[in-house]
Amino acid sequence: MRQGYRDIGLSVTESVSPIIPIHIGSDEKAFLFSQELMEEGIFALPAIYPAVPRGGALIRTAFMSTHKPAQLDRVLEVLDKMARKHRIRVADMAEDQARAMADGEEAYQAQAAKQRQSFL
Repeated sequence: MRQGYRDIGLSVTESVSPIIPIHIGSDEKAFLFSQELMEEGIFALPAIYPAVPRGGALIRTAFMSTHKPAQLDRVLEVLDKMARKHRIRVADMAEDQARAMADGEEAYQAQAAKQRQSFL
């Protein structure tokens, strides 16, 4: 399953535990993601601040040897769809972070230009 998560593009932690955490980001997004998983028939709990650092919310998934391959495939199918929708894939998060940094730089430049004009 861990490799299946990576193939989807999810950020997961290395461990030998049957619990596989999926990095989500914000607490709100983790709650929403967990709720939507439940609506799809998949039980997974969010871990939010103060259990994890702010901005480091995750979903804890767990699997047992009694899960059938079709059930695991269904989880991967739903996670793939939801990961795209909520932009939690590694590539999505990197793109969103780059966009936020660019937006911040543009705002900084606009403010600096405004201040220069006020001195003239």
